Amino acid sequence: MDCVWIVSGHLYSESRFSNHIVLIAGAIGYWGGKKYSEYFQQTGAHSSKEIKEYVPAIIDDHTPAQEHTKFSYSKTIRLSCVVACFWLVPIGLLTFIFGWKNLFPQLG
Repeated sequence: MDCVWIVSGHLYSESRFSNHIVLIAGAIGYWGGKKYSEYFQQTGAHSSKEIKEYVPAIIDDHTPAQEHTKFSYSKTIRLSCVVACFWLVPIGLLTFIFGWKNLFPQLG
C-alpha cells in the first residue's frame, strides 16, 4: 500500500511542476509581448472575422500519390527484415558477450 502512495505523490508533484511550467511560459509570453512586441506578435487569428484567400497547396487532396508512397507487400517484407536485423544483431551480440542470464539481453 505504501507503493501506491509513493507513486500517487510522485504523479501529484509532477503535475504541480507542469503547472508551474505553463504559468512561467505564460508570464514570459506576456512580458515578451509587452517588451519585445516585434518578436511576440499577437495577431488574434482565432477571433478574426475576415475571409482569407489561400493559394492552392503543392500537395493537396487532389494530388495523385507518388510511386514510392504506394503500398506494396515486397517493400513491407523488405523493411521488416531490415528492422528485424537491426534488433537481432545487437541482441545476439549482447547474448554472445554477456550470456542470456545478464540484464542487457533480457531488456531487449
